[in-house]
Amino acid sequence: MQFNNPTILYLLALLIIPIIVHLFQLQKFVKVPFTNVAFLQKLAQETRKSSKLKKWLSDGLVAGSDIELKGQIKGDYDKFPFKEGNGIFKVNGLVKNASLKFNAKWPTLKHFDANLVFTPYKLDIAVNKVDIGANLKANDVLVEIHDLEKENIALTVKGQVSDQLNKMVKYLQISPIASEVGLKEFLEDGGDFTGSAVVNIQKIWVPISGYEKKSETVKGNLIFKKVSLTILNKLNLTDIKGQVNFTESAVSAKRIGFALLDGKGQVGLSTDNKTQQVNIKAKGSFWDKEHTWFTNAVPWISTITVPFKKAQK
Repeated sequence: MQFNNPTILYLLALLIIPIIVHLFQLQKFVKVPFTNVAFLQKLAQETRKSSKLKKWLSDGLVAGSDIELKGQIKGDYDKFPFKEGNGIFKVNGLVKNASLKFNAKWPTLKHFDANLVFTPYKLDIAVNKVDIGANLKANDVLVEIHDLEKENIALTVKGQVSDQLNKMVKYLQISPIASEVGLKEFLEDGGDFTGSAVVNIQKIWVPISGYEKKSETVKGNLIFKKVSLTILNKLNLTDIKGQVNFTESAVSAKRIGFALLDGKGQVGLSTDNKTQQVNIKAKGSFWDKEHTWFTNAVPWISTITVPFKKAQK
């Protein structure tokens, strides 16, 4: 099928994903077969419903190049956008060297190639690897923006980071998580971390439009892999293993194992924003092997409550 006026295809790209065109100054034509101009009018009417995304995308998708778009449309245009599954409307895009600032409080995601899938009322952005800040790379990142036809629109982000723990601590310091849970000062002054860890971001939820008086939420976990921690330049905890769960407002761990003074121990902790405290319960034993002063291992148990530094006056 040939068009006498191929500029109509450029218009189509604007109608399908107006903000992506605006951001990246798209200069390529998108070849999609149409039977009549009425379909274009119907498409413009439907895509206008997602115009609330324009400001967020203008501020968020701050860089990108070499964009490729491919569209697939099949069905009776009177039934568009095919809510009952009686047709197909789908646009796939590839953006190279992109940057995404999904929220002002969080570091910008940089230097990634993104696969975009746009269907009626949904936009998904999949990234294999992305620079998230603090010299860290995240893998298998997925950004989802659904329900574009509604007043309340939000995005979700999930992904995984596997790297050295000291890098992850630096990232927590520049993200809002450390401040929200009251651990920013501890991460800055509390000790030196070595070893590797895995962070699983199960869900970051960020409102884009609507959702009055609601702020972003976070859910994930941190898994230690033979980590060492030196506290106050004197106390050395080694072979730290376990999982720490976190949200935007709390950190908790049921059982983290570690080695200390030729013995083993385990610790559980939780933060409490209401009381502005960190509650720590630990137990274990020192000198499990023979010691000059002790014939048998020395058991110990401890319960500690530490106030958030920001709560102190």
